[in-house]
Amino acid sequence: MEEKGDPVIFLLPLFLLDPNTGVKLCVHPPGPMIFLVHGGKLSTFLQWQSTQSACSIDHDHKIAVAGCGLLYYPVSEDSPEIVFMDHVKMDNLRPGQVTIRCTTADGVYSDEVNLTLANEPAHDLECTRSNVIHRRRRAFVRFPICHYVQNLKNRLRLHTQPRSVECLDKNGVLKISDGTLVLTSEDSPLGYFDVSCERGLFNTTLLIYDDSLRLKPVEPNAFWIHKSDEVIQFEFVFDQLGSSVRLEPRGTTVKCHLDEDGIVSFNGLQMTFGLNANNAKSRTYTAECSMHDDQVVRSVQVELYNEDDLKLVIDGPNTTMHFISESYVYTCRLINTKKPGNQTLLAEPQWIARKSDEKIKLHANFLFIDSETGIGRHSMMCVYVAPGRLLTLAKDFFVCDKNSDIDILLTPKSTILTGHFADHVSAQLEYTCSDDPKITRYTKSLTVKCEVKYTDMFNNQRLTFQSRIAFNQLPAGEANFDCHNEESGYSAQFRRIILPPEEFELWCHPHKIVNTQLYNNFMRMCAKSLKQVKPWTSVFPINKWPTVPVKCSDTTGQLTFSEQNFLVVRPTPPAGIYHIMCDGGRFSKDILLLGE
Repeated sequence: MEEKGDPVIFLLPLFLLDPNTGVKLCVHPPGPMIFLVHGGKLSTFLQWQSTQSACSIDHDHKIAVAGCGLLYYPVSEDSPEIVFMDHVKMDNLRPGQVTIRCTTADGVYSDEVNLTLANEPAHDLECTRSNVIHRRRRAFVRFPICHYVQNLKNRLRLHTQPRSVECLDKNGVLKISDGTLVLTSEDSPLGYFDVSCERGLFNTTLLIYDDSLRLKPVEPNAFWIHKSDEVIQFEFVFDQLGSSVRLEPRGTTVKCHLDEDGIVSFNGLQMTFGLNANNAKSRTYTAECSMHDDQVVRSVQVELYNEDDLKLVIDGPNTTMHFISESYVYTCRLINTKKPGNQTLLAEPQWIARKSDEKIKLHANFLFIDSETGIGRHSMMCVYVAPGRLLTLAKDFFVCDKNSDIDILLTPKSTILTGHFADHVSAQLEYTCSDDPKITRYTKSLTVKCEVKYTDMFNNQRLTFQSRIAFNQLPAGEANFDCHNEESGYSAQFRRIILPPEEFELWCHPHKIVNTQLYNNFMRMCAKSLKQVKPWTSVFPINKWPTVPVKCSDTTGQLTFSEQNFLVVRPTPPAGIYHIMCDGGRFSKDILLLGE
């Protein structure tokens, strides 16, 4: 006895450590109802197991029983207790309610179980293997769950009418008649339903769905950016009358795929971008998911884009300068540059002010400038929070009053342009709109377009330039400059006479000896005079003949020349011989200066 008990004593402490385990009596075939089959047997054994787990004939922790007793109820003299070791022949049993109690050899552990014994039925319960029901629109649905069929194993049994089947769903919302589910209207419930037939002889979970079942991303983004390890979670939902009810798959494996291989991987309804996702094209993809052995298949289109293909653009007047007397509207859009026509995405960006005190109207992706907008610079930003990235586009809007001081400055300001003092002619907008330095810099940077029209005397020549033109590109002659700034709408006119350097000839002092006492303060060493030829003789009177000074210097640096390049003779320079050069060396001469 000690040798037989040793294995049990060695194992028991391991189970006693867990308060949730205990000794449980198990029977095979399992109950609670057992049909008595001719030639069959009913087996019993004890097991160490969780109080919530079911018996298993292959359980590793089976404990042999030393004796069992089967007792019918109600107890009577005609139904004595049947004693057996670990099994009893079914031919020795009869139908009825019984209690079986078994004990281990040492009598320490015992358990009992209540069963219903019944003759092998004349009919077998036959139940559906399918648990998916598609409720079609305006269709009357009858779905057989279970029904009884004649038992053909025992040919001696008489053929009898099968009895009705009782099936109930756990929540009591389904209409089930004689084992058949009946769906009579479009208001029939949808989703998963736990159904039990014949008091637990058959249990199943039914899925009832219709065409409102959709596959959707959990986060309703308009698009996603290809990014390694980025995750998109999908879900099944019933979309009905503007509401969505989520369907959590039960008892099935969900299989999903994308219409292009190698970009993503799926784990159930979770899609993860792969390492080479950045090389994928920006386009609309189709994700398809199926469940219940492909009986339910749904797909959804998702917009997947490369980050470099996305761009924010601003539509509106092509200007940065605005006036409070006029109205302007700007729209910010998010586009996919790889689609024809830079197609606008469904996503709408938003305008935000970069300073909290901005007086400017904003609504979603629209920006308005009107009479209520404050004068000055408005720093705005268009933003879109994309999956995994913040897209931004900044823009400054300058708002001014048209009545502010405004002018166009044409330089050089001199009416006669000789090209000796500037190598170009420029036109610039002078606009006193705001004290903001950025607005001042902006107004000065605005383009001024000038049209140059020459008079009849100079063959009505015409040319245009923007903001500036090299002097050597202007032909000689008398011309009118008509200048205009598009942003402000301001225009100004100027008259100029263009005298290129080649129209002048150099004149210098002819003598080698100069008595400085003959001059008051200055002495002209060299000058350039306009050639006295037509058409200039018709333009200028002789007493106002154009001349331009010439730059001179002496090699020793002892002499002083004025801003107009006259030799300064007061105070009198020291007498002596000086080497004087003018006009870049075109005049070079030794001159003896005589003083006091």
